[in-house]
Amino acid sequence: MDKFAQGLAEAFHAQLQDSFVPCALYFDCMDYVEYIANDSTYIADRIDKHLTVLLDSTQNDVVGFRIKGFKALFNKHLKPLYDLTDKDFLPIIAVVTALIEELGDELLHGDAKRHRAYKKVLRLANDSKAALSDVPFCEVA
Repeated sequence: MDKFAQGLAEAFHAQLQDSFVPCALYFDCMDYVEYIANDSTYIADRIDKHLTVLLDSTQNDVVGFRIKGFKALFNKHLKPLYDLTDKDFLPIIAVVTALIEELGDELLHGDAKRHRAYKKVLRLANDSKAALSDVPFCEVA
């Protein structure tokens, strides 16, 4: 055990994870969901007011994404489909699908870069087994 990990364990009774695990997290103060598929350096590329893709350092592969405006998206599209409590999990693919449903035809008429970005994010989310947890699944005024 290196000194940092040992200090962490002693001071906070916590330990570092052995390896990276893909995860989806909700950031309440900024109202966005972030999914990161692998432990690498990434560059954020804002696609539109809802989607930011996280590209690997070569800018060729999407390694994650952020979806803004999650509360409204959840309350309109996901809450009616799922009976969730704060301890439940929500598959990340459901979040991406809800965003695409919200945008509808607008996506078909957007530019090519935007269309490609949504397609890559949909593929990444579909291949993922990640789910959101610890989200306050309730309407917020």
